Amino acid sequence: MPNVKISFECQRDAAEIWEGLLASLDPEAVVGQEAVSLDQGQDLTSGDRVRLVAYLSEQVEPARLDGLAEIGAALTGESAQLAQEELPDVDWVSESQRGLALVQAGRVVVRSVEDHGPLAPNLVELRIEAANAFGTGHHGTTHGCLLSLLELLRRERVAEAKSMRLADIGCGTGVLAYAAAKLVKPGPKIVSSDIDARAIVTARKNARANRVQQRTRFYVAPGVEHRQLRGGGQFDLVFANILSGLLVDMAPRLAPVVKSGGRLILSGLLVGHATTIERSYRALGFRIEGRHVQDDWVVLRLRKIRNVVPRTRQRGDQRFHPNRGGNWMHW
Repeated sequence: MPNVKISFECQRDAAEIWEGLLASLDPEAVVGQEAVSLDQGQDLTSGDRVRLVAYLSEQVEPARLDGLAEIGAALTGESAQLAQEELPDVDWVSESQRGLALVQAGRVVVRSVEDHGPLAPNLVELRIEAANAFGTGHHGTTHGCLLSLLELLRRERVAEAKSMRLADIGCGTGVLAYAAAKLVKPGPKIVSSDIDARAIVTARKNARANRVQQRTRFYVAPGVEHRQLRGGGQFDLVFANILSGLLVDMAPRLAPVVKSGGRLILSGLLVGHATTIERSYRALGFRIEGRHVQDDWVVLRLRKIRNVVPRTRQRGDQRFHPNRGGNWMHW
């Protein structure tokens, strides 16, 4: 049972970097953004700043916490005061989940499994356990993917939408798979992958909470490196909400997974990275069909108009080399 809570404020566009750093402190860490002013109708998509919290199993040595703060400052350009406090002996999972705000993307509502408040009958509810806060809909990348999915479904004829085969690469908590399972009915099974085995455990548990376990399949795999994802041109819609550098690196392997005429929704991109991503996928037979911009983040919706066999492998730089001029393309 966790004994420690770490909390601090940061700029919204740097939140995902700080979340990743906090998660590195403890394999069982619960990391997320605290709810703010819900009684005034605000949620975590409001304002320029957010408050991050991390629940850990034991105290962090001050030197290690200071080192993490220095890394965060180097990556984000913003210093943060990380406050560490001991927790009382309470049901900390329920407490942490109560602190996660309800998030709405169009007619899709994402909320904690502990939240049993009433919802309007026209809304689609997704329940997410806070075992891992990545991919809960609070961040602009996931939020934008949900909006892009809704926009795509509005454009498609009902019969075509019901027959769509979908995949989610880098699924995290699986929220995009649950959304697709509830919005695209009856439809075939939705295949999802993540390199983190803990994320897959969480995703499967959340699938049961959302009663879509019969429609979803989750596999531990880097990118599309699983037999359920490979095979060439088998999916009508593929989500890839991952690191922008990896999207460039894996483009030659990701492109064949999308069938001719199919769509690819790419997220995890800062606005400044969009041009590089567009260029990489245009060369592989895709064209930009739409985009969603929220704060500093952009979600791209692409359509595959022709099959192209890549001549060379592209590669993105995911390493941070302060002494060699490198930088993080995205955390």
